Order: sequence, then C-alpha cells, then structure tokens
Amino acid sequence: MADLPPELVEDILRCLPVKTLKRFRAVAKSWRSLIDGDDFAKLHLRHSLTTNSNRNLIIGGIGVYTVALDSLDGAHPIKPPFYYKTVDEISNSCNGVVLVMSEPPILWNPYSADYKVLPDCPVERAAPDGCYCMTGFGFGYDSRNDDYKVVRVTEFRHIINHSSMANVASIYSHRSNSWRGIDPVPYPLTFSRGSWRVHVNGALHSLAQDSGSVLGLIIMGFSLETEMHYPMAMPDGVRVRGFVLTLDVVGDRLALVCTSRYRAVIWVMEEYGVADSWVELVALRCPAIERNDFVTPLVYSKEGDRVLLNCDDKRLVWYDLRTKSVDYVTVKGLPFAFYAEACVESLVSLGGGGRGKIKNSKLEKDERKENIRRKRLDAKGEKAMPNLPSELVEDILRRLPVKSLKRFRTVAKKWRSLIDSDRFVKLHLRHSLASLSNRHLITGGVGVCTVALDSLDKAEYVIPPFRFNGSEEISHSCNGVRLQNSPRLPRRIRRSGEFPTPKPQNTVYEFGYDSRNDDYKVIRVSDFRHKITHASIANETKIYSLKTNSWRRIDPLPSPPPYLQLNWRVHLNGAVHTLVEDPENANGARIMCFSLETETVHPMKMPSGINVRDFVVSLDVTGDFLSVVCSNKKRVVIWVMKEYGVADSWAKLLSISSHSYQRSDYVKPLVYSRRGDRVLLSCNDKRLVWYDLRRKSVRDVCVDGLPVVFYAEACVESLVSLDGGRGGIKNLGQDKEKIRKKRDDFLSKGFKLVL
Repeated sequence: MADLPPELVEDILRCLPVKTLKRFRAVAKSWRSLIDGDDFAKLHLRHSLTTNSNRNLIIGGIGVYTVALDSLDGAHPIKPPFYYKTVDEISNSCNGVVLVMSEPPILWNPYSADYKVLPDCPVERAAPDGCYCMTGFGFGYDSRNDDYKVVRVTEFRHIINHSSMANVASIYSHRSNSWRGIDPVPYPLTFSRGSWRVHVNGALHSLAQDSGSVLGLIIMGFSLETEMHYPMAMPDGVRVRGFVLTLDVVGDRLALVCTSRYRAVIWVMEEYGVADSWVELVALRCPAIERNDFVTPLVYSKEGDRVLLNCDDKRLVWYDLRTKSVDYVTVKGLPFAFYAEACVESLVSLGGGGRGKIKNSKLEKDERKENIRRKRLDAKGEKAMPNLPSELVEDILRRLPVKSLKRFRTVAKKWRSLIDSDRFVKLHLRHSLASLSNRHLITGGVGVCTVALDSLDKAEYVIPPFRFNGSEEISHSCNGVRLQNSPRLPRRIRRSGEFPTPKPQNTVYEFGYDSRNDDYKVIRVSDFRHKITHASIANETKIYSLKTNSWRRIDPLPSPPPYLQLNWRVHLNGAVHTLVEDPENANGARIMCFSLETETVHPMKMPSGINVRDFVVSLDVTGDFLSVVCSNKKRVVIWVMKEYGVADSWAKLLSISSHSYQRSDYVKPLVYSRRGDRVLLSCNDKRLVWYDLRRKSVRDVCVDGLPVVFYAEACVESLVSLDGGRGGIKNLGQDKEKIRKKRDDFLSKGFKLVL
C-alpha cells in the first residue's frame, strides 16, 4: 500500500465526498497533509463543480438541514458548531461556504464543520432624524485575489415614505481578516431574499430603480475584484406591472424570476453580460402552481433536463424543460416551512487569513483521537492502511476509470479480488451510468480511436489485441462491450472473446444484453434475396449466448428491405430494433423489436406525422431514448421516445435546416451533454457538432487526431468480463504471462549454476 503512486491517490480522493475525506485524514500522515492542503481543496472543488457531484440543499428555518440532490430522499439535521438562532438567515452558498447573517456574521462550511466569526464592524454614521436603518449582506469570491469577501450595506430610510436617504457600505476580506469602508452604493437595495445575495461570475447583483428605462428597473452588478458598480440589461418582453421581480441563480447563470398571483416566469442569461442571451426557461400557471406562490429556482438536475423549484417555501417540485410538466418531490423530514439554497460540498478552509479567531471543535476532537490511535499503532508496529474499511475502499474504487482500476489490481490481493468480482463490476457500471462518468466515443474507420466525452480534446488510438481490418465495422456499445463484424467482441480492456460461427452469407449481426439471464447475446440474420429483383425471399436467424458459448437456431425474423442493413444495431431496454416496410401504415414503415429475454418479435409505432417517402429514415439511440432520424437535402429532424413503448411519448428533439449543416449530410445523434442541454451529432461521418437544445444553435467540435472520415458510437468504460468459461476465450496479456512463467520455470529447473 505504501507504494501507491501519489498522483493516483490524489485522483481517487478528489472524487470522494467531504464526509469520507474527513475519515480518510486518519489513514496516514501523507493523506492528512494532502487533504488539508489548499491545492487539493481547489482540485476537489473543481472536480465537484465540473461533474455536478457532491451537491446538496441547505435548508433553513426551524433548524438547519441538508438534503442530497442526487437522491432527495431525506432531510438530515445539521447542528451548527456555534450558537444559531432560527431568525438568523443563511445566505447563498459560494464554493461550499455560507454566510450566517447573525450579529456578528459568521462564515461557515457546513460539511467540514469549519467556521469563522467575523470581527465587529460598528456603523460609524448615526441615523439621520426621522430615519430608520436596514442592513443587507452580500457574500462572494474574488478569484483574482483568491479571497472571500463580505459586503455590508446599512441603508437609512425615511420613516413615513420609506425612501432611501443615504447608505454606508463596508467590505470584509477573509485574507486580511478586517473590515474597511468603501464608497456608498449608488442605488437603493430591495433587501428582499433572492436579490442582494445573487453571486455570479465574481460579482453581486441587485435590482435597482431606473427612471430612465422603460421598465423602471435595471440590474446592477458589483464586482468583488474591482469593487466597481456596473449596469446590466433586462430581458426583452419582461412585464413589470402585476409581477414581483427578483434575481436568483440557476446553475451558474443569472436568473430573473417574475411572479404574479396566477403565473411564474423565469428568465436566464445564457452568456453572462450579453443582453441578447436572455431566454425564457420556465413558464408556470395554475394549477401547476398554487395561487400566489412565490417560486424560486434552485438547481438543474444532473442531466440538465429539469429544474428544481421551491414553491412558496413549502414544497419542492421538478419542472421538466422538455415536457413542460411538474413533478412534486417528497422529502422525508423536511420542515413545514423552509428556505433552501443549493450548495456543493467542499474542503475550503476558513483559516486562510491567519489572524482571525478560527474555531473548529469537531476537527480538534478528531485530531486528538487520531493522535491516540497513531500512538497505539506505532507501539504495535502496525500500519494504518490495512485497517481501511472495505466499504470505503469499494466506494472509492467504483468511481474510478478502468485504466486506474487495472493499475490498482496490483496494490493488494484484496483489491484484486474485489475489482475482479462480478458484484463490483456491476456496481462500477451502475455508478458510471448513473453519474454519466467514464464516457467515451469509439470511432472506427482507419483504425480505432477513443475520445473522452468530458473534454473532447483529442483522439487516442487503441490497438485491438487481435487482428483488425479497417473495413470491419464495430457495432454499438452495450455496457462497455462492442461487437466487431469479423465477428469478435473487442473491449476497452485489452481482453477479447472469440466464438464459433457458421459461414455467413448476406449477414447482419446484432448484439445486446439479456438482463433476466445476465447474458450477452449476438443475433445473426442471413438474408437470402433474389438475384434480379433483390426481394427478400427468406432468412435464417441464429442466436449466440456468451454463457453457453454456442449458437442455436431460432424462428426466422420478418426483415423486408431496405431497412435491415441500416438499423439492425439499435439496442435499448433489452431489445434490438429495426425499421421494416409496412404498406398498410400511413408512414410506410414501422419499428420491429426483438426481445433478447423472450426471443419474441413485437411491433412499435412510429412518430405521427412522418412520411418515410420524403426522408431517409433511420433508427438510433440518444441517451437512454429510442430515436428516429429523418433527413433529406433540406433539413434533419430527430424524434425521441420519452417513455419506452408508449406511442404518445414521441417528441421532436431537434429540427435543423440545411443552412446549419452541409446539404446531403447524414446526421447521427450520439449522446447528450452532462447537463442535458446539448446533443452531440456526427455529420456525414466527417465532423462532430454540438446542438444546443435551448438556443437552437450549432457549434463545431474540433478533436485533435480525429481521422478525416470516421464513424462514431458512444461507449461507457466497464469491467465486464468476456470469459464465459467454456469457449475459446483469448486474452493475449494472460497468454504472454503464462508463456513467461513457463519459460522461467524451465530455466530454473533445467539449468544449474556451478561455482
């Protein structure tokens, strides 16, 4: 364990939640110094923000609670390590740190239990006669100076007309642990929740009155770097009369919320500072929301296709951006009335200033316990690493890519047996599919390349551990396994399986997974056609089972031309799909499904309004949805089936006219982006483009090392083993190891060195 490379340890730990990292501080001194370092805290935070992981809701009101955003299963109470009153509100979260607006204010990291009481800052100016005071706080991060700052504005208002008479502003720097006065805010603040706590792009934002504008309102930003105020444009078409306007943040974008008695509209600024980038994100009416509901957007779902809303501080709902529907969320243990803020777990330390009064009683107790434990281990001469709980090791390893896991098999025998076990293989695959991690593009053509979907920066060539001809196509991916039409089963791990096949003739192969029997199956359809008319006369269908490593004949499949060759590689929901001609149908075609579990054929309806005679129609898979791609010289339309098997769930995903792509392009959808707001398309097997579902725009993707002509398939890394146990399974790496061992044994036994 001591030989574990430090870069691999860092790559593992950055994927873990803060609670686990706090426990891992007790593993070894090197781990403790790594986890406590500022560089690792930034690395861990950057990974969490990039992958949308370790996200939570901070619930305030009667006590403080945390709710995991990935599950939303229950609200768990948090006991603040300081005196907390229910009347003290919690501000927005910034890199996992929140501001408790008490007297004095407190900076608090709820997940590392670290907090800092800010020094006193008395208001130097007395309130004028006939005026009262209102105080507002803003909290954010200055990336240029790597400093967390708190802005406090004390505003004096007239007792009768409540107009703003003057204000006093001061700013606190965590790095210097001191307050200093700044210029007064040149506009009155609204002091409503959701306005002065809006932190985006290193600036605080507020709505301010502007008599010169048509709406009478303007968005004002205050940069924490330059400490300057600047205006921002409102969305076009926003109605002020009859609406209550507030600012908020959705994801990392500035949002404007407009609510009335019967309606709620949410606008987002797609590109910060660009007035034309405002788009309408959410539009709700009764009865989707109750009358007089105050709606607050909280966060996007991990896939990016839904937005979590807080309705009137009483209930949470998911709003589907595609279907425009509302789904109520039930969270166990949630208070009757609450306010919520999205928060990411982080290791941000509040001791960076070095002068303030830093308190963390819980960490001090943990350190004392750790020192006692270390002394006992040193007295016995034992190492701390072997005592690492097995469930924590498993939780770490399941988050790693296959390349790291292959290296980690040499760490210890226990790790090797764990990584090679079927249970861990399924656990790792399930985590990768759920978290949309470890995703790649496999490109074929002149060689085989892999491209990481998270970066799309470069294509890396993969050398198959068997003879591969560039003319041989590779099928779609199923749990990380792919079918080569030679036929063999290549994988990302350098292991391959070959199986016996009869001689093919006019043959098409299909590959998929039978979840009921936990078996991978290959279907081979040999289509016999007339030499002159090319009409399909008959077909012979056989199925191969990886478990039994054998072929067997099944009933012939109905497969009229010309759709068999184009679409017989669409695997979804335990079935393979193809388009077949149907003269009786208005569309001229229908979808035929072959279940790998029951080995039966059943039909599915096409989207209504499609005429295959006007388009070149093909089937595909986009994300986890069955899709129909219709293309001609003028446009490309892609439909997706939102709910598998339900004909009414077909929805138009995108429609692109010819000016957005080259004419005669064959467009193939590959995969959704991690946030779900874009679709990656392959155009004519020559270029990749991102299609933005909200802005209806296309952006080309440049990938270094990508061949001029290629075909691409989305793939997830997996540890799925191909050693069915009976057939001629080949693993060149294992064969070389056996040969080397046999040679060494021969040399050691057959020769003796005589001195």
